[in-house]
Amino acid sequence: MAVDVSVVIVFFNGQSTIRKTLASVFDQGMSGVEVILVDDCSDHDPRGSLGEFEQRLDVVRTPENVGPAASRNIGLRRASGRYVCFLDQDDLYQSGFFQTAVSFLDSHPAIAAVTTGIEFLDCHWEVTAAHYARLVASPPGNVMARTLVARILGGFPEGREFRGQAAGEDIAFRNALAENFSLFHMPYPFFRYRVRRGGHFDFFMQRAKLVDGRILIDSLTEEERDGSLGRASLAYRAVARARVDAMRCLLPPVAAQRELGHFFALTRTFEVLRAECGDGEATDPEEGFALYQWARHGAGSGLVLELDAQAGGPTAWLAAGCRDRSGQKLLAIANDASALAKDLSRGTLFDWVDCHQFGRSAAMPGRTIVRLLVIGGNCSYEHGKRLLDTWLGSVETCGAFALLGVGRSSGAGRLHGEVVRLNSAVKEVFGINSLRIFAQR
Repeated sequence: MAVDVSVVIVFFNGQSTIRKTLASVFDQGMSGVEVILVDDCSDHDPRGSLGEFEQRLDVVRTPENVGPAASRNIGLRRASGRYVCFLDQDDLYQSGFFQTAVSFLDSHPAIAAVTTGIEFLDCHWEVTAAHYARLVASPPGNVMARTLVARILGGFPEGREFRGQAAGEDIAFRNALAENFSLFHMPYPFFRYRVRRGGHFDFFMQRAKLVDGRILIDSLTEEERDGSLGRASLAYRAVARARVDAMRCLLPPVAAQRELGHFFALTRTFEVLRAECGDGEATDPEEGFALYQWARHGAGSGLVLELDAQAGGPTAWLAAGCRDRSGQKLLAIANDASALAKDLSRGTLFDWVDCHQFGRSAAMPGRTIVRLLVIGGNCSYEHGKRLLDTWLGSVETCGAFALLGVGRSSGAGRLHGEVVRLNSAVKEVFGINSLRIFAQR
């Protein structure tokens, strides 16, 4: 069954409230909903408190307490829905939220996310309009976003600066979302926030003083006073902006590259392709989608060649790009061609790949013209360097080569650094997650 909405719930010793929270999700009355519960190393296994919902959840347990931001990002990486929501273990949704938000987003492709009003449960504070305006723009719980959008932003910031008393990872994420995309606000309080004494809500209200109709914070935490939280937030938002700009540059040349309507038209392509190509263990969907766009729209007339191809890698995404360009097949050379072929045979793109074992391919360096060269991310530095030295001369002058695994594999990281420092014939033109793409100068 296709998944429309993924709900990521962070759980930490929330046995007393979690069933009501889950009921508010499953009572939405929509099919195509998955719930990913990330247990952030609770004192006890949460499964005993999930009751009738246990079999309907994807439960993930962190090996140590990593905090709400990292836990949400774990859930985001597992999310397979077109849209994603983030819910805390004691908060609730009003009925009708999913249907209303999904219908709106489906019919407004230029909108990245919807936000809603908030109902405060068990609230022991007087919340003025000025307080409410600040509060409604802060939490992730009153947001439904396109999953691709949340992934492009990089999820929530995980730095230690965001784990202090002021927290701030929610606000940083919301600010990055609003700065880079168009949002739509639904005033109806579809989100029900439970106010806990001593929690973040209390901390905000204790510090937020109303002066001449404006909210002023009258005391600062250590990370606010020394500026580390502000610097970390600005750095996160700058990286988010760079990631968004990188993905926007994947638009076909005929599109107006900065128009959000065109950008979000790509999300529908992404959703279809993700269902077709699947989520490989070795490649993030954003990386696969970027390679699809490059294989489909990149300059040149030669082949797309993937070296060190492996099961779970980007082969299916590249094959889809070749197919949608002109019916050209992808040439994939692997250490274990039979395993790769077996992996591809489970999907619809098997016929669009020429799969060969290393040493048994008819492709010859210097004779085979390549418009896009892709080197897998699991090879050693020495092996990757040999591949690059052997094949880079076959790439057309208008072509490109891609390197996976940067930041994940020491070999890929070392190779990337060497290319940046020493190879004046290429320049880095694109990067997201562990993928870097270089163009010939």
